[in-house]
Amino acid sequence: MDEIYSDLILELNKNPLNKRKISGISYKDKNPFCGDEIEIFLDIENGIVKDISFQGHGCALSQAAASLITEFSKGKKTEEIVKMEIDFVLKELGVLNLKNNPVRIKCVMLPLKALKMATFIWMANSVE
Repeated sequence: MDEIYSDLILELNKNPLNKRKISGISYKDKNPFCGDEIEIFLDIENGIVKDISFQGHGCALSQAAASLITEFSKGKKTEEIVKMEIDFVLKELGVLNLKNNPVRIKCVMLPLKALKMATFIWMANSVE
């Protein structure tokens, strides 16, 4: 279990980036099996993420993934966001070994799913 909680994951859990609420599109999701809960907030202009944040609670993996995903997404086009894959997040967190752990990978997937859903909502409602 120690290898799952790397220094990066522990640091992002203790001092998360972008953990606040902003106005804009949001999507909230929960993992009913473990109780992790994440809400992603997006401010998008002209198809580019101007600002992004998250709120929620859960294990160190879900919080670190939300922090990393929100930081990476700043300034990105919505098309780039929807193409982001779980392998990218696992690699950046240094936990590619979680691909073989169906319970723990859901912790990392939760914020990615919320981000993509919020982006899809914006795309569906966008008249730009």
